[in-house]
Formats: sequence, C-alpha cells, structure tokens
Amino acid sequence: MTHAVTTVLAICMMLLSSSGEGTKIELGYAHFQTVKAASRPGAAQTMLPGVVVRVTRQEGGGESFVLTNEAGVELMPLRPGDYCFDAYDRKGNALPLDPKQASCFPIIKGETTEVGVVLSAK
Repeated sequence: MTHAVTTVLAICMMLLSSSGEGTKIELGYAHFQTVKAASRPGAAQTMLPGVVVRVTRQEGGGESFVLTNEAGVELMPLRPGDYCFDAYDRKGNALPLDPKQASCFPIIKGETTEVGVVLSAK
C-alpha cells in the first residue's frame, strides 16, 4: 500500500474507534398507561393492552411509536422537550381519546412523566 492510502485508512480507523467515546444523550421517560374511560360516573376504568401510541415532538415534529404491553403500560425514552400523543389500534385505525383527555406532556431530563392515555368510552 502507498503511504497516502495507509494514512487514510489509519485516520478512518481512528475516527471509527473513537466515535462512541464521550457520547452521551440526555433522556427523560414517558410512562404510558392506556385505559378506556369509565362508561358511567363512579365506574372503574378498564386497562387496554395493545394500543399503539404515536408521540410527536412539538418542536421539530419528529414522531415515535410505542405498543403498550398486556397490562396496558409501556416506558418510552425521549429527549427532553414537549410532546403530544394520539392512539391507534394494531391495524393503524385512530382510537378516539376521551374528550377530557389532555394529550400533550413535557419530558424533563432524568425524570419519568406519567402519561395516562384515556380512550373514549363510546
């Protein structure tokens, strides 16, 4: 190999080996719990497993998806910022949120935000 090729290869190897060093991302967490709203006052809410929650960052508009487990909960790491969500079934059909449902929430570095996803009782 020529000296120039050897030098370029050495630089590439050095960059590849050091690219992960010192890299740290800031994260907070959204703990989702999906439930169906009570059908009448005083009735209990029903846990809903298998709900797809779409999370959209308000600044920048990136989106992520999470599928709630058999207990209707899921933990999602997110970068700090403000987010909004909506819900879908596994086939991608929109699920209506309860009219009283707030659908936006903040994520703070190092903290877990509890996010109740309350779907309409209808």
